[in-house]
Amino acid sequence: MHTPPVHSLQNGKHSGRAVLAVRVVRLVVLGTAALLATACGMLPPPAPIVQGPTTARPPMPVMAPRQNGAIYQEVASGSGGFRGMFEDRRAHMVGDTITIVITENTAASKQTSGSVNRTGSLTASVPTFAGMNPGVLSLLGVSASDANKFDSKGANGAQNNFTATITVTVVEVLSNGNLVVSGEKQTAVGQGTESVKFSGVVNPTTVNNQNTVLSTQVADARMEYRGTGYVAESQQMGWLSRFFLTVSPAISAVVPTAAHADRIKDLTTVAGVRDNALIGYGLVVGLDGSGDQTTQTPFTVQSFNNMLTQFGINVPAGASIQLKNTAAVVVTATLPAFVRPGQTIDVTVSSIGNAKSLRGGTLLLTPLKGVDGQLYALAQGNVVIGGAGASANGSKVQINQLGAGRIANGATVERAVQATVGEAGSIQLDTGTTDFGTVQNIVTAINKQFGTDTAQAADGRTINVRAPALASDRVGFLAKLQNIDVTPALAAARVVVNARTGSVVMNQLVKLEPCAVAHGSLSVTISTDPVVSQPAPFSQGQTVAGARSNIEVKQQGGSLINVKGGTNLADVVKAINAIGANPQDLISILQAMKAANALRADLEII
Repeated sequence: MHTPPVHSLQNGKHSGRAVLAVRVVRLVVLGTAALLATACGMLPPPAPIVQGPTTARPPMPVMAPRQNGAIYQEVASGSGGFRGMFEDRRAHMVGDTITIVITENTAASKQTSGSVNRTGSLTASVPTFAGMNPGVLSLLGVSASDANKFDSKGANGAQNNFTATITVTVVEVLSNGNLVVSGEKQTAVGQGTESVKFSGVVNPTTVNNQNTVLSTQVADARMEYRGTGYVAESQQMGWLSRFFLTVSPAISAVVPTAAHADRIKDLTTVAGVRDNALIGYGLVVGLDGSGDQTTQTPFTVQSFNNMLTQFGINVPAGASIQLKNTAAVVVTATLPAFVRPGQTIDVTVSSIGNAKSLRGGTLLLTPLKGVDGQLYALAQGNVVIGGAGASANGSKVQINQLGAGRIANGATVERAVQATVGEAGSIQLDTGTTDFGTVQNIVTAINKQFGTDTAQAADGRTINVRAPALASDRVGFLAKLQNIDVTPALAAARVVVNARTGSVVMNQLVKLEPCAVAHGSLSVTISTDPVVSQPAPFSQGQTVAGARSNIEVKQQGGSLINVKGGTNLADVVKAINAIGANPQDLISILQAMKAANALRADLEII
């Protein structure tokens, strides 16, 4: 009986283990290869650059009870709910939408290079040692040399074109009126999803009448285009490729690269009690063919279309509209102090187009706004023109101005301006001109009436007056204060000359010292007469037309006139009239008198 050797069994066991090890290694290799093959899809997506919400809903308006019987309510206006009939439908409050036209073109390139060279050499020899043979010692010499060189180059270039259109939502209105917008648009195609996000700050003045704005006009713009699915995964770089592309640039980066009394009311104003200017844009209709020529004033047509849109009427695009009975106007008004909602004020209506006349027109409902952009009054009514005119067959007669008119009590105040007078315990009076004498006289008169230290002078224009604590007491206090008689200080002697019109005005304190004045007028007259040169008979010449100019120079006056001095206004006027100069020449004479110290007054030319 044959017994197999033991070593053959052991060899079989080793062979089985080897096969198992090979299979394990094969599985590891296949798994690693699969991991590397799918590494692109396992990278996390990049962090979004558009932060915060991408939409917002407008706040629900708080419906307050009607006050003073007015349709317009200040609460609704404060929330941005009011829009004039002639305004474009542009975004201006939270929840409104704006269309962003994204057109971004960027191009950038970068190149870097570096080079390092290093060489070295070493030589050592033993010329003599213990009497040994020099031939043997020469074999003991040592020499060495080394050379290192490192070169690196890198280049990077990028060019991107991003074109899209997205409608975003106003999520916040800043204190200066700018709009913070944000929005997102998603599209699902097959198994993938594409999205465009945008956020930024929009200046309302850059939004056109179509409620669109270019992305290049948006501040702090953040825009991104992302997608999911197979197409998006194929555009992502795997971590293994990213590693090898990152290592080389990182290594290269190591390389470097007369006395009279006046009331205080007439001399001063109360600080805080002032008027405010209002302005608005509107349309005047009902004109008798004297309105704007719409082919030359497109803004009139645009405003008219906006108004029709408010009434649900859409004019076809490209339609030719002739609005001979309509004119675009600017409406101005002055909002007095302490005026209350429901009261009326006068307005002035002025044409801004080429309307011939506003006579017989009616101003449509026009919002009047202040410098802060808030609505303070609503204007509407029939325009009254102070002029008249007629034209026929090329002849025209016109009296006064036809392009502007007024509407008495034509605007109803809808918002009041709070004027705080004396709430801090002090009322400030302003004289309007710098005069320390007048200020001191006012302080003395107030303290004499109400007691010492009631009024104090702050400077040559301002007076601080202690005020009662109760508002009702302050009204009576100011009524008594403004009726106090004060003798103002004598004003400075002054002569005011209008260089454009030749008008000369002087006060009674002007003095004139005796002087001699010689003033002559020089006139140059140029006249041109047409002449015709006829050729001699049978000379075969031609008739020539020409012109003959005559120049005449005349000088009048120039004699020396003795001007007597004067200490009152009548004497000064008599002395100046004795010169016999016209107003334009008088300006030069007064300037010469001032230079000669003969005119004792301040000369102001306006």
